[in-house]
Amino acid sequence: IGLELADSQIEATRMRIGMRRSELDYLMTSEANTIREYQELVEDIDPEMVRISQLNYEAGTIGYLELLNALDLSLSNYQIYAEAVRAYSRARTLRTTLY
Repeated sequence: IGLELADSQIEATRMRIGMRRSELDYLMTSEANTIREYQELVEDIDPEMVRISQLNYEAGTIGYLELLNALDLSLSNYQIYAEAVRAYSRARTLRTTLY
């Protein structure tokens, strides 16, 4: 009976580890998708949007609030991107410790 109990506990542990791996794999895939979606925004589009908004503000075609909105949107996109990178890295680290 003791051996059967030990085998059952080992199998239950394996199943928990397998489920946790699956959860982390899903999280990594989801965060990798978010990283890809926001990377172009953060690296290419947002800097150009901020530059154009700054020029328009200096030219007087937009007000200060519109300029702040552009800066706020850029910051928000960067925060989402940075959080996705952090979550992906954490999930990857946890995933490697499950072996």
